[in-house]
Amino acid sequence: MVDDNYFGAVHFLKKASTIAAGAVCLICLSLVLLTCGKKEKEAPPSQESKQAAAEQPFYADTLLPGDIQAYEIRTVAPVEKVLRKDADSLLSSKAKCYLSYNFVGLASAGYEVQNVPVQVEIAQFAVPEDAYGFYASLRPDGIGTAGLGTESFSLDTSMYFTKGEFVVALSARSENDTLFAARSLLGHEIDSRIPGNATAPQFFILFPFKDKIVPSAKYYPGGFLNVDGLDEVYTISYFTGGDTAVFFLTVDDSGEKFLRLRDYAESVGKVSSAPETFAFVEGYSLFFKHPSHGTIVAGLVRSKLVGIIGYDADKNDRLAAGWVQGLR
Repeated sequence: MVDDNYFGAVHFLKKASTIAAGAVCLICLSLVLLTCGKKEKEAPPSQESKQAAAEQPFYADTLLPGDIQAYEIRTVAPVEKVLRKDADSLLSSKAKCYLSYNFVGLASAGYEVQNVPVQVEIAQFAVPEDAYGFYASLRPDGIGTAGLGTESFSLDTSMYFTKGEFVVALSARSENDTLFAARSLLGHEIDSRIPGNATAPQFFILFPFKDKIVPSAKYYPGGFLNVDGLDEVYTISYFTGGDTAVFFLTVDDSGEKFLRLRDYAESVGKVSSAPETFAFVEGYSLFFKHPSHGTIVAGLVRSKLVGIIGYDADKNDRLAAGWVQGLR
């Protein structure tokens, strides 16, 4: 069975916190602390993606509204900014989590919305896929979602949504109808300021719908399964036969990602070919036991590396093999 805490494990703190002495207060009433992979060394993003993030112009601060009298929105704390170059010093232990999704910078500010205090953070990433991946790392699998931005969810006193290259978090002191309305009003105002379409990464439509855990879609910019070079990976979790499996997919035109995964598999144990039920390219499949996440089956199909983490022939072979066949 796949350890669900590994993929986007999150602890949500319910108390005020500051990043460092004299530094920016980020969602000070409901600070999110990411664990970024339970008990595993965090793999860095690729050099190309880091360069893209470093070159991206920062403008998240321009998305924060000023006073809007008609909506009774009033700023009560100045805009604070953290740029990529300052992440290690100002974001402390959370810096790796932001940077692993190709962080560009963030802006935060305090508001009163209809006399309700609301703290806002807008984090900017290199591309929409990175932002979606960071957002999805915060979102518990199976939680109810709403349509603010591309997708949104609420947990305790905070609301989170993503759109374009941005992830927005809004936090209030306690949960009731008045606070929910104030938080939602400010969220919609920020959403209207973010340019672009509110669409999720398109590769998710290539996954099967049956038995899917909704929501559970995630994106990993670099080092998936802590395999160097196994970058830009999309995943969705499935519940079949009373157990959970994670399906993954990434474009692999050259086959290099497959070779990197095979090298990793050979470093941890015995590797064999995928079961005959899978329609992978001949000679480009593998089947092995991961030391933490159970059986993995993977291979190449139409210039894509696809696989299943937590594969069980009795529980999910039909769904998994049918998925690969449908990708041909």
